[in-house]
Amino acid sequence: MEIHHAKYGISNTSKGVLFWFELSCKQYNGLDAGTRRLVTAFLEGYAAEGSSTVFVPEAVKNFESRIMAVCAKNPGKTLDGILEEVQYDVPEGGSEPRCSDLDGMTETEDLAQLLLWTQGYLESELSENEEADQDQAIHQDTFREDVTEVLAQCKGGGSDAKLIDVMRKVIMGEE
Repeated sequence: MEIHHAKYGISNTSKGVLFWFELSCKQYNGLDAGTRRLVTAFLEGYAAEGSSTVFVPEAVKNFESRIMAVCAKNPGKTLDGILEEVQYDVPEGGSEPRCSDLDGMTETEDLAQLLLWTQGYLESELSENEEADQDQAIHQDTFREDVTEVLAQCKGGGSDAKLIDVMRKVIMGEE
């Protein structure tokens, strides 16, 4: 798996923004379980681009376990430095995320995982496109507003729309 540098991270007002790929393994393994799962959802979506457009929550858990195992042996390395060592398996089952998937989600964390997975997928797709305008990248400071618009588009555009397409349109301005 070739890694490209996505510009999205964890906000820390006293120290600025730490981009997820810049987290050390020690920092990653030290995150609380919920935050680590959300970071992993983004990373798993990023790794999936080009391999799979299928979101499977269990695959995020498996990817997290593999990252933690490699990180345990390399606490001083950054995620960017170890992710090529982490085995990414194309998940079996599942389906390409659709707006209708959002309707059935009752847990905020599940919704956040799906949206962050999709964001990671799109960020990787953008980094692969040499002609892409990098200003199209997903920005942390507008993510809440972007998610609100994605949810509105999904409700207004019919529940059969592909979530990746809706996010691509809202966040990247593509038709």
